[in-house]
Amino acid sequence: MNISLDTILFIGLAAIVAVLALWNIILARRLKTLFRGSTGAALEKVIETQVKKTAKLEGEAKRQLEEILALRADLLRSFQKVRLARFNSFDETGASQSFAIALLDGHNTGFILTNLYLSNAARMFLKPVTRGEPQQKLSPEEEALLKDTLQ
Repeated sequence: MNISLDTILFIGLAAIVAVLALWNIILARRLKTLFRGSTGAALEKVIETQVKKTAKLEGEAKRQLEEILALRADLLRSFQKVRLARFNSFDETGASQSFAIALLDGHNTGFILTNLYLSNAARMFLKPVTRGEPQQKLSPEEEALLKDTLQ
């Protein structure tokens, strides 16, 4: 059996054409399924819906970011650093009845409230603090309290 070169080429090309035709049919079915979608909707409608959802989510994310930034600003203005120190203001009183409390925000601004206990009375003093610096002269106990609060 003597097969010519033309016949071999023809059979080879026919096989290649058959494989390509089969591949084309498989791809056409896949595209048809893709464009039809799982619910029968067209791919364009699915994409359009996803674009709308994405735009809505982007708007919501932007709104939430603005809210987070506003909350951060509020947080910096609220008291974050609070310390209390008890001490004897005078030798005769005893029992550490006097105290000082420091309240500072995120910018180290706030006040020191001091209560001095005497045997027959109590006195309270409020001393402002701005950016970690006292606006009035502090007692040694208040200075130690402020230093501890700033750390």
